[in-house]
Amino acid sequence: MNAALNFQVGENCCWRGRPGWLWLARSAARAARAIGIAIGIATSALLAMRANLSRTFTLTRHDDHFLLCLRKDATFLSKPMLTHCLAQIPDRATVLIDAERADFIDRDIRETLDAFVSEALRRQITVERRRWSEAPAQERRAVLLTLRVMG
Repeated sequence: MNAALNFQVGENCCWRGRPGWLWLARSAARAARAIGIAIGIATSALLAMRANLSRTFTLTRHDDHFLLCLRKDATFLSKPMLTHCLAQIPDRATVLIDAERADFIDRDIRETLDAFVSEALRRQITVERRRWSEAPAQERRAVLLTLRVMG
């Protein structure tokens, strides 16, 4: 009878020949490691996004002259920062938009700047663009590919 009782206890408390608490401890350690890795990846992604978005636009003022510099990649994620910069420009000012250091300018950013330029006439703001291509290379490639597929 003792042999049957020991067999049942051993079967309930063991997993693949190991004690149950050891298996539980190893599983908890694996879960903690996976959670730690996920938190680390999420944190590094957030820090990278913050670093890329922090200095996309700089607005410099000298009297009624403003210089708006676009740096790095101006993506749709930086649109709120751009609208904040443009809102700081008063009526009857002179604005120079410098896109010399921009590697990529998203369509949303272009549309926002185009809307500002069209509104600038009403607000008597003089706008000059520097190193600003009217149609970016990515859009031209997309149009060419569309024409080739259709034709």
